[in-house]
Amino acid sequence: MKIKRIIIGITLIALAASFTAGAFASDMVKEITAHINYGLTMKLNNADFNPSENDGAAIRPITYNGRTYLPVRALSEALGIAVDYDGATETVYLGDKEWTHYSTETFKTSFEGGTTKTSFTTDSALLFASGKTFKSGLVMQTDMVGSPGAKIALNNKYQTIRLEVTAELDSPATITIINTDSKTVYKSIDIRNGESAVIEADIAGAAEIKIGGDFGYLNNPSGKIVIGDIQFK
Repeated sequence: MKIKRIIIGITLIALAASFTAGAFASDMVKEITAHINYGLTMKLNNADFNPSENDGAAIRPITYNGRTYLPVRALSEALGIAVDYDGATETVYLGDKEWTHYSTETFKTSFEGGTTKTSFTTDSALLFASGKTFKSGLVMQTDMVGSPGAKIALNNKYQTIRLEVTAELDSPATITIINTDSKTVYKSIDIRNGESAVIEADIAGAAEIKIGGDFGYLNNPSGKIVIGDIQFK
């Protein structure tokens, strides 16, 4: 068996996290003698599982005291589980965590739409639709055929999205939440004038999603869809 002996310091958790963290308090770290196990074969759903860093370097499991420690980020992403690390509290988050409200300051966002305008705003006038005003959200306005949307970078940190959508339209439109890499459609609903719907979807640790609208021809230039109170956890 190919095993390399190393000296490492780890926090006492069952999985070794592949995060860059600041210095740990000395009483929270135990120095151990462990081994990088090059001889262990990993399978995921009966297929070879060979995780790697962003630069292509292989990530190998560690063997210590008869136990095998696997890279938590690589394993979580492979299983479709969101993973995040808070350096301030030295906390690893797997799956759902507390709700985080969406804004373009918090989440890197790019907008699509051509002749269709999509924007993030906190302007109450723009966020008013069908008798309801949101505190913040995306506004899609159009007077032509279009497929507007917002691509939001999540970096595999979130498990769930929740939002509310309402419309002032002359014809029905479809709102879709999609994984921009795998093209997996997490949720798709039709929305009509005056309607409102709350959407919650499992986004399974996506790197980036698109919240998009598919419009038919709108005779009313002020026709719009408001997607408000967008949150992730």
